[in-house]
Amino acid sequence: MRLKTIIVDDEPLAVSILEKYAAEIKEIELLATFNNAVEAASFVQNNPLDLIFLDINMPVLDGLSFL
Repeated sequence: MRLKTIIVDDEPLAVSILEKYAAEIKEIELLATFNNAVEAASFVQNNPLDLIFLDINMPVLDGLSFL
């Protein structure tokens, strides 16, 4: 079983690094990446997920509020 995963981070470098790590783990299926929690919120409502790589400090909606 593969873990359905998204990445939510406002730093492009962090997203890139997490994408590379996720690609190396066959049990992870990366569905999407988002640079802010507002965009991720609508995706999460319509797609079941097992795992979220979530930045805490982001503008507009921080990671803890999103969670």
